[in-house]
Amino acid sequence: MTRITCTCPTCGTVALEPHELMVVVDSRTGSGWYLFDCYGCAQQVVVAVPETVVEALDHLRIPLSPLPAEVVERATTRRQAGPVGFDDLLDLMLWLQAHDELATARTSRP
Repeated sequence: MTRITCTCPTCGTVALEPHELMVVVDSRTGSGWYLFDCYGCAQQVVVAVPETVVEALDHLRIPLSPLPAEVVERATTRRQAGPVGFDDLLDLMLWLQAHDELATARTSRP
């Protein structure tokens, strides 16, 4: 059986079988991460790897999991949006005024 040598930041070199490794791939870049549970320190280790390592792990028939689109979307939206400003708060207040039924529903309790 194939053994894969990985490095734990605490324990050093760890030999794993393919089923003990999880690989997550970013479809936009081809790069990814592999994750494993270290037996020595009982921590989950996450290591970023380039596309070439992802391809090598794929050749070893280790299942590749795609990075969920929500993760990519959330990261790019936060970078583009920036912090909430006064204009954003004013827009929210105006929207809430225009949709007064939400405020009425919230304040009227049975």
